[in-house]
Amino acid sequence: MSAIYGTVRNAIVSNYEILSHTQQRIAEKVVEQVEKYLMLPISKCAQELQVSEASLTRFSRAIGYASYAQLREDCCQEVVEALGIRERLEHSIQKSGEHSNFLAHQLHQELEHFQSQVESVDYTTLEQLSQKIAQAGCVYLAGLGVSTSLVRFLEFRLRRMGVQVRALCTGGYEMMEDLTGLQNKDLLLVIGFRRIYRELLTAAAFAKSMGCPVFAISEHPLSALALASDWHLVLKRGPDSELNSLAFPMAICNALALSVARQREAEIQQTITNLDWLNAKYSELEG
Repeated sequence: MSAIYGTVRNAIVSNYEILSHTQQRIAEKVVEQVEKYLMLPISKCAQELQVSEASLTRFSRAIGYASYAQLREDCCQEVVEALGIRERLEHSIQKSGEHSNFLAHQLHQELEHFQSQVESVDYTTLEQLSQKIAQAGCVYLAGLGVSTSLVRFLEFRLRRMGVQVRALCTGGYEMMEDLTGLQNKDLLLVIGFRRIYRELLTAAAFAKSMGCPVFAISEHPLSALALASDWHLVLKRGPDSELNSLAFPMAICNALALSVARQREAEIQQTITNLDWLNAKYSELEG
């Protein structure tokens, strides 16, 4: 969804007056039937509207999108967001139910998603995130809903490496209180996917006011969370029409933690030594 205009339809309406004559004709045709046209591949959409693909590209840019592909992605996401979890669950079950081995099909779907995502990840940004974590005084990890599991996993991994970390997984005023110790030498990492919680946006705004860098992990480069951050990493959880998995984002978090470990090898050795001593002492006292 467009973070600036709210919906694709609003983006068209808001920019109508500045469009060229050809672009206005496109707008007039699609504005009341966005799903009919803008979910199509660009060649098919151009054919339906009787315009050139270049005209569609210029139209997309004129209403605030980097490309027609991005406009189409937003349109598809809006349609999916209109579906509740019941519809996405039923769609996933029905699609997989066409295969004789349901479980095997699901795993193969995960593998296919992994492969496509591995090829599309922005590794430069991912490496930048690992460096920010390794250098931070304290890493504040914020996420609600489905993102909580990623926050807890990263908290566990980073704490084992001697990284000072705070997990913010409780909404409302409790998260606000947990943010009061944030300093400019720290790092705020916010994680949010389809639903963007106002707590996360508030956290990002506060961190910026404190001069603390903000990194976001989200599903879309134009999400409100991505736009509220200094840097953002786009991670897809799977097809928008199906019940999504956290398998790939979890794998990214694991790789991220290992990358941090390489940069903090000396600290990790000391942390492990301390942990071994504590475990041995605890066992001794227990016996």
